[in-house]
Amino acid sequence: MLKDGFTACFQPLEVCLVESTSQHFNVTLAMLRRPLDQVLSVYHHCVSAPNPQLLARGVGPGQPGFNMPDTFGEWVHSWLEHWPQEDYSAPDWDSFYHCKNPINMVSTQLLCNSQTDHFAHVNPASAVRALQSISFVGIQEAYHESFCLFIAGTRHFLPSHCNCEDEAKWNSFNQTKEEHGHEYTDKIEDYPKEVLEEVEQMTKADKLVYQTGTVVARGD
Repeated sequence: MLKDGFTACFQPLEVCLVESTSQHFNVTLAMLRRPLDQVLSVYHHCVSAPNPQLLARGVGPGQPGFNMPDTFGEWVHSWLEHWPQEDYSAPDWDSFYHCKNPINMVSTQLLCNSQTDHFAHVNPASAVRALQSISFVGIQEAYHESFCLFIAGTRHFLPSHCNCEDEAKWNSFNQTKEEHGHEYTDKIEDYPKEVLEEVEQMTKADKLVYQTGTVVARGD
């Protein structure tokens, strides 16, 4: 949460949009990340930091009951193979592989009523309409630019580090990065075409939301 009635919804600390708007904040903010990168990030998070409720019961990497596939490609394929056939409501740690459901994650957050909601299918048009109801949309890949636009739109001034014509001032921006306890070096582009195609398949709605978000963020 930000001061002066602002609220932020950042990945991976998600809340359903309805939970944010129900609080009657003056301004809502969403930061979007490229869906392909986000799916890879979730995979690594699930491998290295499974749900703490599971760990408390002794279910973790190398322990009985932790049935996560060994590779990113196998994990993606398994999710597509076991795509939920109907909507369900359950905590993340009770869903497939006891971890975050990676299928159209952002669209789900835009449309869910509770973080335990999981949809067999989401309506991309409905997700886009929900995104367009948010006061400000930023793009993680352009975090600095998004930060400057947010400040300009809400505080009506620009910090000195937002002067892109002054390289020294622009580079003085001290961006905070949170790794959430896990790091990885591989990139989504490192994976074979067939894996990327399957990730695209599980993020079709999110891709449309992201594309819309980049247009909204530019003010087009």
